[in-house]
Amino acid sequence: MFTKKVVILLFIGVFFLFQQVFATDTFVIKGKVTGANGDPASNVSIALMEISMSDRPSIKLIQTIQTNSDGSYAISVDSPKERTFFRITSRQQGQSIGSEPARFKPGESTLIIDLRFPKVINNIELIDFTKQVLIFESLNETIRITELISFFNKSDDLIDAKRIPFKRPIPESAVNTGVIEKQDGIDISFSRGEMELSFIVPPGAHQIFFSYEIPVTGSHLNFIGYTFPNTNEIEIATLTGGLGIRFDMKNAGIGHRLVEEKKNVGGQIYHSTTKTLKEGDTIVPIYIDLPFSKKRLVYPAMGLFIMLMSGLVIYLKKKPTLQT
Repeated sequence: MFTKKVVILLFIGVFFLFQQVFATDTFVIKGKVTGANGDPASNVSIALMEISMSDRPSIKLIQTIQTNSDGSYAISVDSPKERTFFRITSRQQGQSIGSEPARFKPGESTLIIDLRFPKVINNIELIDFTKQVLIFESLNETIRITELISFFNKSDDLIDAKRIPFKRPIPESAVNTGVIEKQDGIDISFSRGEMELSFIVPPGAHQIFFSYEIPVTGSHLNFIGYTFPNTNEIEIATLTGGLGIRFDMKNAGIGHRLVEEKKNVGGQIYHSTTKTLKEGDTIVPIYIDLPFSKKRLVYPAMGLFIMLMSGLVIYLKKKPTLQT
């Protein structure tokens, strides 16, 4: 009888233990936001994003709150699904910061994510331009060039390049200039023959996207690709079977390396060539073969036709008459 009672008590104990471990209905994400000097960042906006890495990846806003007077916050969430991550972002006086995606560990119901607003510095030499990509697309009378520029803030602070922006040439004939994807804290402006990049960016990697068009005539074009100082590499790409593009290597010198490959982007095949750059390379000549078009056939054909007709008229006027 004693043995039976012990078994029952053990069973009840194990039952309640499992109930405590697995019946957690409340999951909490909490943490503290501080300023650059370590002081609490009170009453600043906090946004919680849920990142799902399931078969259909998605990102959605869960909740927006404000921190307490001591900079703390706490947000309750539903039981997270498998492969679900959370990210906290905050904004204060034009500065935006965000955490790395994080998730609950098995058996844990609390996820702690702290944020710190970095201080603002003006050391633009701590910006590395890592790569520049130029995508060429043939239109009716122009070529559209889409540029993707990657750069990296290698400091632990915000870098302010608003007062001393980066400037770089673009073709003087460029038309229809525009920013493809506007990003918070990054401004791009254009004037004739020049683009200007200014920003306040946190540590880490960043990208900008913009495009422009240049008018074309003839069968080929000598294009100049301009880069920011100390860019590591430049890549040129176009749809396979479209434009013929290649780097002009006549005066390239020693130390440049080319890598050619085909890339599948959204079901379309692009031919790309990547070139490593040396220190001081800011001008990269690119040779473009234009695709054969009806317009480029019609105009020369019309000119040839007019020349032939004119010659025929002159010949008929000057043609000697036969004497009978």
